[in-house]
Amino acid sequence: MNYRCVICDSSDCKNIADVRLININYSSSRENINTKKRNYIICKSCGFISIYPRYDKNTLKEYYKNISTSQFNDNVLKNYTRLFYKATIDYLDGIIGLKGKKVFDVGASQGLLLKMLKNKYGCEVNGLDPSIECVEFAKKEFGIDLINNMLEDIDLEKKDFSYLKKSFDVVLSLHVLDLISEPKEFLNTLIKLAKPGGYIYIDVPSWFVERYPNPRYGNTLGAIHHNHFSLISIMKFFEKEGCTLLAAYTELSESNYPTQRFLARKLNYIEGTEAEFRKYFDSRHRNNYEKAMSKILNYLKQFKKIIFYGGGGDLLRFIEIHKNFFENNKDRFQCVDHNKQKVGKKLSFLKIEPVKKCLSRARDAVVLSTSTSQMVQRHMKSDFDMLNTNLKFDNLFSDTMFNKSSIR
Repeated sequence: MNYRCVICDSSDCKNIADVRLININYSSSRENINTKKRNYIICKSCGFISIYPRYDKNTLKEYYKNISTSQFNDNVLKNYTRLFYKATIDYLDGIIGLKGKKVFDVGASQGLLLKMLKNKYGCEVNGLDPSIECVEFAKKEFGIDLINNMLEDIDLEKKDFSYLKKSFDVVLSLHVLDLISEPKEFLNTLIKLAKPGGYIYIDVPSWFVERYPNPRYGNTLGAIHHNHFSLISIMKFFEKEGCTLLAAYTELSESNYPTQRFLARKLNYIEGTEAEFRKYFDSRHRNNYEKAMSKILNYLKQFKKIIFYGGGGDLLRFIEIHKNFFENNKDRFQCVDHNKQKVGKKLSFLKIEPVKKCLSRARDAVVLSTSTSQMVQRHMKSDFDMLNTNLKFDNLFSDTMFNKSSIR
């Protein structure tokens, strides 16, 4: 058997079952899809299970392109679809929150899920489907424009589709991954659609559930369901591609259809880490910086000079943010530091001076410690008290470290 896993490329694979797939009528595609003898192969490295020989990409593309909307007219199927979509939406909203999110649905069918997201959560929606009739239906009935194509044929590096790359907060793929011929390329494109920090949600039929309360919905090991992911295989894939798997489990949903869910977040890319860090940094420091600027403006009304105690990175960043202001008022600022290696050097436009020499000569000035570390703040206050100066002392970036009684 000349087979390599299409997910991890391992050749350590094993035949676990033989099957002759003849149970579904695929009309013109029947001879190419259903009547050949195939095997179920498991990859011993990552646990991915695949049909072998695998289905031809062009045959699948031709079949899905010609899917008719008439197959969705069955009332039982309509009811199941709505229950399934509702369960999906409730699940996702409970974990990540969907309000106002930008969502892309791969294999959007008639666009019903996107319509529900748009109406209930005000989502900005987009998606694709290979079926010509489904795309026309989505436009006519719901006013939703879908791309009429297979995801595997979308090149995000080309001009026509480059606008989709890294554009979406949430990328959905419901009951599609089990059906396509090139799952690794498919998953990679899903990830590329998501913004750094965005979510990728995949829902596939699951063979892990032993019985089917409603046999009407068929067998997940039928002719067309030919990619089967375990928790290990999907986890290994996402980790390799720089994503964090947040949730993965199998359940029997309200619609009585066995389904396996995978929710991942695109966090580990460099740009994702950078965006997350900036968000964290701004939330932590922005308020401190705004309060610090108000404090400086207030002290400039009371004193001729402000002396910064400590020439560290927090002060440098603060000055750079308000560079024009500080340069226009540079004669009213000084900087001191106990660290002899810093004395004589420049922090932006400020020359760093020795603490004792500068503060002993200072008049009509306030001294502001510049560290955001509470431990360093305590050391600065202790050192300042030992100088026995009559200058006022305060902390630039904190209102809680020194109370009024401790300000000289």
